[in-house]
Amino acid sequence: MEGCNAPLTMRMTGRVRQERVTILVDSGSTHNFIHSEVAQRVGHEVDRATTFHVMVADGSKLQCEVVMKGVELQIQGYSGRTDVYLLLIRGSDMVLGVQWIQQLRRVTFDWEQMTMEFLQQGRQYCLGVLKSSSLKEISLRSLERLGEQGSTITMIMAVTEAPGAPPAVPEQMQTLLAQYADIFQTPRTLPPPWFRDHQIQLKTGTEPINIRSYWYSYSQKAKIECSVRKMITAGLIHPSTSAF
Repeated sequence: MEGCNAPLTMRMTGRVRQERVTILVDSGSTHNFIHSEVAQRVGHEVDRATTFHVMVADGSKLQCEVVMKGVELQIQGYSGRTDVYLLLIRGSDMVLGVQWIQQLRRVTFDWEQMTMEFLQQGRQYCLGVLKSSSLKEISLRSLERLGEQGSTITMIMAVTEAPGAPPAVPEQMQTLLAQYADIFQTPRTLPPPWFRDHQIQLKTGTEPINIRSYWYSYSQKAKIECSVRKMITAGLIHPSTSAF
């Protein structure tokens, strides 16, 4: 399980006790989960739970056997308690699934505005997602924790070159690139046939591999779709209905 800012992702900030956390609201998750390291910092009492397994996007299973009961949760003015299971999730500190959504009873999701509205104890709440356009400071420890959780960290540096500064690509490299421009150009078609092309030899009677469908995480899905579009545009692949 992993998470990042992406379209149609209901990700927001909140607090567990006094610990600030990033929360993914996921109606595709049956239970609530919290990262094990975050749970240690929260300091809430943990109990043994009936062991069960959680299937993640790549088809592997993680064992879950520890629960924090009645955890105090605060999100944008909303305050409540819920049970959360400890699991090595990635990208977000906590995942709130159907287990939490059911406690709210009737919930209205607005996928255009990326909000969720519900009524609790006579008060109307409207929770919204994180806005990715704003920049905020982050401590070194928080940055290290993001890296440990598998998040992608990108650094952008703006450099102004003085007049007469050497080019970014060395002259010898430029000459090499120009000399073999046909080799270094971006592929637009499949490579020409070779005397020995790669083949996957199937045994006689082999049937198509049939794997039960499962959801990719939102970050993986976006990257896969982007890569597929690029390869289709470049002519490297094309739509197929083959069973293999």
